[in-house]
Amino acid sequence: MIVTQDGLPPGAFEAWGDDVPLTIYLSNAGGPLRTLFGMAHRHVFAINRDPKTGWPNPTEGMTERAWCMRCATDPDVVDYQTQPMRLEYMSGNTLVSWIPDYWILWRSGQIEIGEVKVDESGLADPVYQIKLRDGFSLLAQCGWLGQVRYRKGILGTVDRQVNVGTIYPDRSATIKPWHVTAFHRLKGSAADLCFGDLVEKLDPERPMQSQAVAHRLICMGRVRANLDELLTEDSSVTLHDRVWAVSPFRVRA
Repeated sequence: MIVTQDGLPPGAFEAWGDDVPLTIYLSNAGGPLRTLFGMAHRHVFAINRDPKTGWPNPTEGMTERAWCMRCATDPDVVDYQTQPMRLEYMSGNTLVSWIPDYWILWRSGQIEIGEVKVDESGLADPVYQIKLRDGFSLLAQCGWLGQVRYRKGILGTVDRQVNVGTIYPDRSATIKPWHVTAFHRLKGSAADLCFGDLVEKLDPERPMQSQAVAHRLICMGRVRANLDELLTEDSSVTLHDRVWAVSPFRVRA
């Protein structure tokens, strides 16, 4: 596989080898490859900013925005990017080009590349189905997961939607040195911890700021909770070290 990046020669990412007949074009800046959408589109588009990625994440339509919000608040998502690349490969006898809606680096180390659709009707075109099928097959040869995410699964349970709506605004909350000290003290001493205990200990004198910091720590993956159930003071949480992992799509030659 050859990965070509603007301003860099083909083969800059030699770690992935040349055995997969797939060419990936990335932005030279490291962020989204496509940032503007044509005026012919009927969907709302936006630029979503998230400290987790350090880059803007353009979205087209409310379903893609909901996916961005889910990724931002999911403690198992280490990094992600929307409109990230252009893939070129042969589908049958035709050279096709595909710009995926996103890639994700999961806590497990798994890389997922895929599309966001409102529902299954977004795959009604049989030519498009074949294009995705062949693309997903090549991604699998690289050890990556090809996926289609639908709106119903993205939104999840009602409790998940409430949690995402509550946590997302605090993804940029300011973390002070004493918050870090309190976090590591808790991590070293608490076996069982409730979300209310975490909020109380992080900043006892500023409960609102403390809750915002706790929310950001969830976004960062330092605090994990079952977000499919409503997050309350009694919700069980676990504290974790930082995940040191970098997507190959962020790496520079």
